Amino acid sequence: MKGSHDENSPVWTQRAVERAKRMATDRLFADIPLQNPAQHFMLFVIERGSHDDVPLSQGEIAKRLQLSPATVTASLRPLEKLGLIERKPDDRDLRKNRVNITPDGIAMMKRCQELMDALEEATFKGFSEEELTQLTGYFRRMCSNLEEFSQETEEKKEVKEF
Repeated sequence: MKGSHDENSPVWTQRAVERAKRMATDRLFADIPLQNPAQHFMLFVIERGSHDDVPLSQGEIAKRLQLSPATVTASLRPLEKLGLIERKPDDRDLRKNRVNITPDGIAMMKRCQELMDALEEATFKGFSEEELTQLTGYFRRMCSNLEEFSQETEEKKEVKEF
């Protein structure tokens, strides 16, 4: 396999795609008053995550997004200041905050979804269904490889600590 510093390597190409996507996303979302794309996704999780009309707690949001509770708390502050969400103490456990999306939050979420749909359409313009299926398979395999590598690295680290 070619080295990661070779312009024709898969790693180099992946980095180029990531940069291009980040630049396109930044331009597309320039007028959206959120600090980062993770907050767009957080609105989706909050809106879709409620069960039996019980909003998600901040801890549940952290678990679903695989983020630390502190990161979620910091990310929710600007959403709350913009009036996109409301945090209220849990009726049964005052140590927990439940997070509701507001009508403005739903409107922002829908606008973000429209922008993400446009970005996705532009990203995969000219790809056949077969190519998209193959690409999805490649991405899934890369994720699996990286998860396995991460697990192996963690296991080796634990062995060295003894």
